[in-house]
Amino acid sequence: MNIENLMMTGRIISATKMAMGSTRVMGTCAIGGQAVGTAAAMCVKYGCLPRGVLEHIYELQQTLLKDDCYIPSLRNNDESDIARKAFVSATSHKKGFEPQNVINGVSRPENGCENIWVSDGISDRGETVSLAFERSAVSQVRITFDTNFNYSIKQTMSVKRQKQQRKGVSPELVKDYTVILWSGENEIARKTVTDNVQRLSVVDFDITECDRVTVTVHTTNGEPDARIYEIRIY
Repeated sequence: MNIENLMMTGRIISATKMAMGSTRVMGTCAIGGQAVGTAAAMCVKYGCLPRGVLEHIYELQQTLLKDDCYIPSLRNNDESDIARKAFVSATSHKKGFEPQNVINGVSRPENGCENIWVSDGISDRGETVSLAFERSAVSQVRITFDTNFNYSIKQTMSVKRQKQQRKGVSPELVKDYTVILWSGENEIARKTVTDNVQRLSVVDFDITECDRVTVTVHTTNGEPDARIYEIRIY
């Protein structure tokens, strides 16, 4: 077995020597594995071979976006996402980081746009994003927070690379928050999450008729402002 075959061991694709420079990275392999796993589930769903997934490529792409994958130039167009047609407001925001960004369909910085809501500090009562919509049955709220992808996360023996990494949870990540379902001015259901360590946080409810969802950020892991990329409602 030559060195190139050894490099391929455990990888999920074959590639040229040049392409291998990026595809061999564990993070890239993990994302590829998620896409393959999602496609395999669709094969079961539709009773088709892998090639048959091409007939459902749009659904595959939208499912990956829902699970916080990033596909350049594609936006959230999930018709089941109630938040897409919601009126969004917030208790505060910094210029250029408006609350409407949480439903613009992109959960990463892209083409010079940050695509994120950032509060102007966090008050004692917390900072709230409110999404109002036509009365609907809601059972899940999905929130994508900021973990700051600008910093490297690597498994490495290099002291130089180790010093470039931040230890512990990203300070930008929201730590404690509350999700409330409303009917008019009446609170219908509430869930509070503490010590969050997830970029994509999924909050499930019993099926509830409501017309507004609020997400209140109480604390972060160090950042003075609340930061949310995306809110989806199902």
